[in-house]
Order: sequence, then structure tokens, then C-alpha cells
Amino acid sequence: MVTARVKSAAKHHRYPLSVKRFALIPLLLIASVAIPACHRPATNTTQPLVTREQSRAAQNDPHTTIEGALPVQDGPDLSFSFEITTKGNGAVAIGNLLIRLYDAHDDGAFFDPPMLEHSVFLDAQGRFTGLYASGVQVLTPEQGTGELARRTVRFECRYEPNTRRIIVLRDDAGIAWQR
Repeated sequence: MVTARVKSAAKHHRYPLSVKRFALIPLLLIASVAIPACHRPATNTTQPLVTREQSRAAQNDPHTTIEGALPVQDGPDLSFSFEITTKGNGAVAIGNLLIRLYDAHDDGAFFDPPMLEHSVFLDAQGRFTGLYASGVQVLTPEQGTGELARRTVRFECRYEPNTRRIIVLRDDAGIAWQR
């Protein structure tokens, strides 16, 4: 099972920290989004890494970091962290990858809605085997207003236990970077 916690460096919280901690528990239990069966690896369960509610909380407080751990086969858990910048860009650092799951900053392109639909794949023992994300990217002119195009973007990766690395299988929009 994926575990996560919210950390905030802000001195003043919109909500008391005890409320944030209490609110995190049901958020982690929210069912994952539907993914086309053709993209599902042979696993038993899926769940989101970061929920929309968590991403909204991080957007409202740019000092908030969502951290957690993913159990893996043959080794220590993979840690992950998710942050949103004050400009509206957000990414999750997991293993050897930095994956942009959130983009509300109109710098030529942004996601609509800002958080990509995504699911973490877990095997029968609840260990991380991969991640899938998809959504709509809106392309805009560098200067001016309006939309140039909308396109569906997809990202898929799998965890390779032999090398303890995450292998990118598909990245339509260049949303992942090797660390």
C-alpha cells in the first residue's frame, strides 16, 4: 500500500495541521481513475499517487510537500515527493525520474485540468510495479491569448526490480526527466 504524508514549511496554515493530517487518510483511500484496459499491466490493484484534493492543498500552500513511500520487490521502499511551485508547475520525484503530473502555468502549454489522471500499479502483495498518467495538454501561443491546439498526452513507466530503476515505456509530451 502506498503511504504518504503532508509536510508544510509555511508558518501560517489555512487549516490547522491536525485537520490536514486527518483529511489525508480518506484521500489516500479514494479509488483510482479508470484506465483503458489495453494500458494496464498484469497487476491486481491501482490507486492514485497524489489525489486531486492533495494537489489542490499543495497549490493553495506552495510550501506543502506530499511525501510517501512505495513498497517494491527485493529492496527498500522507493520514496516519492510531490510539490507545486508558486508559478503552478508540479512534479513528483520517484526513483530515478521526475514526472510532471501538474501544470497550471501557461508558458506555452498547460494541462486541462491541471492534474493529470494517474494510477500507480501494485502487484498482489501491494508492491509498486508501474505508473500510468494521461490527460489533455493545451498548447497556447508564447505571446497573446487563445489556444493553438489540444492534445491527449500519455505517460507510462514500469519498475524494474533487477536494476531498481523505473523504465519509461511511453512519454507523449516529454513530461518525465531522468534524475
